[in-house]
Amino acid sequence: MRLSEAREILSEARFGRDKKSSGLLIGYKALRYDPATRKVVSGANSRLSLNLNVGAVHTMPPPGIFLAASKEYVLDYYAGHDITAVIAYAFDPADVTSGSMDDREPEITVSKARVREVTLHRDSDFE
Repeated sequence: MRLSEAREILSEARFGRDKKSSGLLIGYKALRYDPATRKVVSGANSRLSLNLNVGAVHTMPPPGIFLAASKEYVLDYYAGHDITAVIAYAFDPADVTSGSMDDREPEITVSKARVREVTLHRDSDFE
């Protein structure tokens, strides 16, 4: 097995394969949900808000959208808002702009990703 094949298998194992589109992987992001606007708001730039329509393609200013490999990871490290939206994104590995999918707990950025699923969590869910 070539090293590139081994890395691809490892990346798929960590991020999971998108069942709707071949070649795409799934990554997760947690953002503050604003019920008044029904949008999520970026933690790094509160002027940046995004609609939560499943199927929408999201982009963010460079370096891009930060993603982690598991829902549990983003809940552990990035939740804590009154209402946190956890977004499952489908992304093409070719769109990774920074980070390494080979890390044990990878955090990467991608230039664009498609919303596959959204779950909302109240702060009281974590107490």
